[in-house]
Amino acid sequence: MTEVLVAGVIVILVSAAVTLLGVRYVASFAPGRPSGGTPSPRDLPSADAGGAAEGEQEDGGQVSVKIVEPDAAAPAARDDVLDRSLVVYAPWAVLAAVVALAVGWGVAEVPLSYQLRVALTLVLLVPVAALDVRYGVVAAPALGALLLVRAVSLAIEVTEGGPSWSSVGQEAAAAAMIGAVFGLVRLTSRAGLGGGDVLLFLLFPLLLGTRLAVTAVFVSFIVAFAYSAWALAAHRATRKDAFPLCPAVLVGTVATVLFVSLSGV
Repeated sequence: MTEVLVAGVIVILVSAAVTLLGVRYVASFAPGRPSGGTPSPRDLPSADAGGAAEGEQEDGGQVSVKIVEPDAAAPAARDDVLDRSLVVYAPWAVLAAVVALAVGWGVAEVPLSYQLRVALTLVLLVPVAALDVRYGVVAAPALGALLLVRAVSLAIEVTEGGPSWSSVGQEAAAAAMIGAVFGLVRLTSRAGLGGGDVLLFLLFPLLLGTRLAVTAVFVSFIVAFAYSAWALAAHRATRKDAFPLCPAVLVGTVATVLFVSLSGV
């Protein structure tokens, strides 16, 4: 019982600390595109950008893009309500979900390594989603943090009796398959799927496990479709607008983890 309680406290405290770091990370960016981000196709400057960017010819013949009106660099379909929700409310809502999950995991005696990697995945998806809405990028440091989470959880598994290398192999195979599928989609379609989105989905099996990752990705696309349909019906966006995917990934993943973990499915 003591070990279960200690594990729950560790998960909650670490998640709270990472939540605070995520809030500060998002707030640290001035208007404009954050460096280290992986842009989506929807964010490439166009000739009719209305002054949002101006080209500068360099000696080598290449054109560099200089943001001169930072607010105009945001995605066309940016929703200020969604932006505020992700920056102000989502971090604490997800942390509350993690607290509920920690209680459920304690009852089910879920290993600490798995609790941490899932909880921190949910927490880190908040700044990923916020930056996607505000700047249209999946920030590379956030992806690196997710990869670090898996490395730390693997180290903890060693203290728990050693990792199941067969499970790790299955997760790696699933990650490769998901990466290949979405990489092909990105290359062959004009759906606006960015390289950062592909990398994020590639990491999911390593972070959530194969079954939960596949379910979360599926639910995320349902959420994305529902949101885009609502935005079009409510005239909050047009068919020409591109919609950020990561907020749907956040909602779909949190909903999937809550349902599967607390229902015991």
